Amino acid sequence: MKPPVGKPGLLARLDTLLDDWQRQGSPETVRLRLFTHYPTFALLIADDEYFVYPYGYATLGNFSPVIRLSANQPGHEKPIQFFRGHYERVRNSAVDAGLKMRFREGLAMAEETLHLFAVYFVPATGSPLYALGTQVLGYDVRAGVGVPTTWTTQVGAATSYGFHLTVCDALYFHNAEEVALAGHRVVFLAKDYRPFDLVNLRVQSRFPDEHSISIVGDDPSGTLEALHCELVASAYRSAAASDYSLGKAPATRDDDSRRAELMIRRFRAPYILQKYRPHLTLLSAVKPEEHEECATRLRHLLVTHVPSLQVRVDKLAIMGKPSANTAWKLVREVPLE
Repeated sequence: MKPPVGKPGLLARLDTLLDDWQRQGSPETVRLRLFTHYPTFALLIADDEYFVYPYGYATLGNFSPVIRLSANQPGHEKPIQFFRGHYERVRNSAVDAGLKMRFREGLAMAEETLHLFAVYFVPATGSPLYALGTQVLGYDVRAGVGVPTTWTTQVGAATSYGFHLTVCDALYFHNAEEVALAGHRVVFLAKDYRPFDLVNLRVQSRFPDEHSISIVGDDPSGTLEALHCELVASAYRSAAASDYSLGKAPATRDDDSRRAELMIRRFRAPYILQKYRPHLTLLSAVKPEEHEECATRLRHLLVTHVPSLQVRVDKLAIMGKPSANTAWKLVREVPLE
């Protein structure tokens, strides 16, 4: 019988293992975990015995020689030390197989088991643009503290995010190691891009949805679009969930529901790639009759505080959130080089 291989085969084997484990009462002495990196060798540890076999290039299965090492052999100490360290690193970064499969099947999970991550552009501390946005939103995301605002009834949920431009949506990962890996990808990516200017800043009413007012701008260099698309390919695809996939944020910005459903299923978020519309949200709970007055006031504030109507984008901000009920905080900034 030809064994099932590829993605369907791996999923079938995992389902079988999980079913067998659950039928045995889900014993704590047995754990099934998954990791995302491509393995270059298989490692099996039984008591003091270590079995290692390499994965050959362009070959199927495990048709390769097996190396056996024993902790009882003095000459095997150094290689066993290496393989033990390898095992510890894999175990620490791996995620619970049952939890991962529940996410795959669309079952609800407790948010406290997940770790949040996002990538924003946050204007520099002390800049006129940052001062304007912070005073409107009522939250200083760099300092992690609230500030007085006269827009309390219109700011809505935007206050907990702080003044920012989203490059990568808020994503949920299974553990801290996955978040750290996503951060490493941002550092690696930033080395390939140079600082650029977001120009022609302007206040746009009813954007990105009917209840919001935001600042939008133009990026003639195309850098912002490229950064976003790179993160869609890396961070979005490796995330466990987002506010959209968890049902916390509805995809109601436009009528293209079929595309939104597909993008949420594949990439966790609907407004990506061609639908990516970079902006810095100011207000997110504006009543229909208030839009014109609020937009007029904000336009006056923008041209007064930022007469150049442009901002230099030279860093990416990696964001975090300690828990579901807290505001976002800036974890670290990565310079564009």
